[in-house]
Order: sequence, then C-alpha cells, then structure tokens
Amino acid sequence: MKKIKLLLILFIAMLACTYKVSAMSVSRSSITEGESFTASVSFAAASWNVHISANGPVSGCSIDEVNDSGDLSTINKTVSVNCTSTGPGTITVKVTGDYAILVNDEVVSTNISDTKVVTVNAKQVYQPQPTYTYT
Repeated sequence: MKKIKLLLILFIAMLACTYKVSAMSVSRSSITEGESFTASVSFAAASWNVHISANGPVSGCSIDEVNDSGDLSTINKTVSVNCTSTGPGTITVKVTGDYAILVNDEVVSTNISDTKVVTVNAKQVYQPQPTYTYT
C-alpha cells in the first residue's frame, strides 16, 4: 500500500511539473531616465496570487492580483505592470506569490519568486554651443 501511495505522489508531482510554467520578464533591461518598461510574469494556472513590486528610482511599478479561472480549469495567464523610471540608478523588480492547478482532483500549488534588474542611465543634457558675434 505504501508503494502505491508513493507512486501516486510521484505521478502527481510529475504531472505538476509538466504544467509548471512561469516566466518573469522585463521589456527592457537598460533605459534612460524618464523612460518606461513593462514587468510581467506568465504562467498556466487555475488560481493565482501574484505580486510585482520594485525598488529604486521608479514609479507605478506595483501590482497585486489574486484571481482564478472561474471553473478551476488551467489557463495561460500573464500579469503585467507598466513602470516609469524617475532618475538614474538601478531598479530591482521582484515577483512573488503562488499559483495552483488542479491535477486528478488535487490542488497542486507552486511558489513564484524571481527578480530582474533594470539599469537607468542619466538623461543627457543638451548644452548648446555658444554663438559669437564679431563686430
């Protein structure tokens, strides 16, 4: 009986691994001060609890999404947020949370944790050349 339970658990784990797809991305890894980029995470799930946040010279780079597919079927989902740099430096974007799928009437949950870095370069200041008037 123990062997059957162990084989069943291994089988469910193998099925869960075939469904486990999550990928965090940022649309640009290097930008200029004042420019924007998109941070997103994609996965296949029946329910999810995903948080994207950022540290550094950035605004608007935070989203919390808790939801489900409505009928516990596994769907492909992408959670995205638009981020705008506010100064030169380094922005660290982090995604945390979890998502779940239904395998053989059992809920299999997977944790999400990933970090991406975006470098923000200083905006070039235009210095006009002086004009000289000869008399």
